[in-house]
Amino acid sequence: MVRSRPPASCRCTSRRTRQIPCGPPSCTPTRCAATAVGLLLDEVPRVHYMLGALGESVRVAPYATYGTPELAVAMGTALAGRHGCLLRNHGTVTTGIDLAQAYERTLQLEFACRLWLLARAVGEPELLPADELRRLARKLTTYGQPVIS
Repeated sequence: MVRSRPPASCRCTSRRTRQIPCGPPSCTPTRCAATAVGLLLDEVPRVHYMLGALGESVRVAPYATYGTPELAVAMGTALAGRHGCLLRNHGTVTTGIDLAQAYERTLQLEFACRLWLLARAVGEPELLPADELRRLARKLTTYGQPVIS
């Protein structure tokens, strides 16, 4: 997977009319894959080890109208102990220490959802066992770091 940065054009306007970064879901070119998976399932299938960067599983929050306290509660519940979730009929939500990390996690989530949809179109994908994804979630905290002996 190619690492990317949020597009410079991804901006929202604050009440003071100054530019601030938007949340990652509005920036992803393939956001429909995650939304589609959220319409079908209650949890994102464990098709790729990079889902471990989002937690031991990625939950799908039940539908609620945008901008309501019900959606906020559903999102909070789905995100508990995780770095990402899907909002049924809405799309993705990811968190990070900064916008770049949240955006990267959005790309990983979208990739995994698209991968599952493609594989499912031709067969039954073999999923990673839950305990393996939990192990990988811990291992990913040092992903890309040199091993020091």
